[in-house]
Amino acid sequence: MRSGYDRERRKMRWLPIVLIVMGVLAALVLLAVGLFYHYYGLSNYEGKAAQTQLSSEDMAEAKRAAEAHVEKLNLSDSEVEQIKTENDKAIKAANVSAVDQPDVYNLLLVGVDRRDDSWNGNADSMILASINKPKKRITLMSFMRDLYADIPGYGVHKLNAACAYGGCSLLVKTLEENYKVHIDNYAWVDFQSMAEVIDALGGVDLSITDAEVKVANDYIKELCSITGADPQSEYLQGGGDLHCDGIQAVAYGRIRYVGNADFQRTERQRIVMEQMISKMKDLSLGDMNSFATTVLPLVHHDISVPEVLTLTAAAPTFLKYDVKEARVPFDDHYQSVQEILNPDMDYTLPEIQKELYD
Repeated sequence: MRSGYDRERRKMRWLPIVLIVMGVLAALVLLAVGLFYHYYGLSNYEGKAAQTQLSSEDMAEAKRAAEAHVEKLNLSDSEVEQIKTENDKAIKAANVSAVDQPDVYNLLLVGVDRRDDSWNGNADSMILASINKPKKRITLMSFMRDLYADIPGYGVHKLNAACAYGGCSLLVKTLEENYKVHIDNYAWVDFQSMAEVIDALGGVDLSITDAEVKVANDYIKELCSITGADPQSEYLQGGGDLHCDGIQAVAYGRIRYVGNADFQRTERQRIVMEQMISKMKDLSLGDMNSFATTVLPLVHHDISVPEVLTLTAAAPTFLKYDVKEARVPFDDHYQSVQEILNPDMDYTLPEIQKELYD
């Protein structure tokens, strides 16, 4: 009897300690959840409802707002119809469907070109960040702004106009229907916000030529007129291996008239993105906290709470993955029709699948 009594006394002595430990763990969990919702609440969630069909009234209003900014095609109606008919046949012949693989996550990152919030803005930069878990690889795939697109509800335009007419939700739908690529979520920023995101990382290191500096300084002047910064303190003084702040890096990513036009511009944008990923790998917990607090209010997205929780938990693993680049249209598999880049769809659609999944 005595030994049983001693055992009960020992259990009673341990019980308060166990309860205290459980209480502390519960408090830590609640704190973590509270911090998560705090950070998530800082961001601009647009919701899946934004991806439903727009009403006719919404479409008309968006079209009116965009028409003043969307570049008109220098093609006749018959030429547009011919291009559409040929592409529809090629897309059907390619016999490719958008692939939704649970172990591959596709996030569309969009840089929006607009000077005010009276319209959605053109999509100046469109990079699909595809995280392939089995391959332990992140593919940064640029879709060029002048690509052919049959925008649902609006007809044939350059791809960047999809954002102008219906925001990133319409851009996602346009990419999925035209290029048969599944997109899980999107996130977008404008030029000013992108500069602030880069600044929050402490800037990036870029190799810039003298010819690029000359054009970049023009964009720096334009960006400073928007942000109110002093352009004299931002101008690049010459080419070389440079440490660039946000305004300078965004200006570099906008260079279009040095080298291979918009093709090389998308390459510059991917270089900046790779540098940002590299910087994020080295952030301490405190730095990550500061980065999140600064950046999240600048980002608009449609990533739900459960999706963010999953991505956050896996982020340390993803940041260790190899990074590769790709671009649509692919070299030697497109035609320039006036100002539209018209891909060979029978080659392009299977090649996109190969780049992302193989």
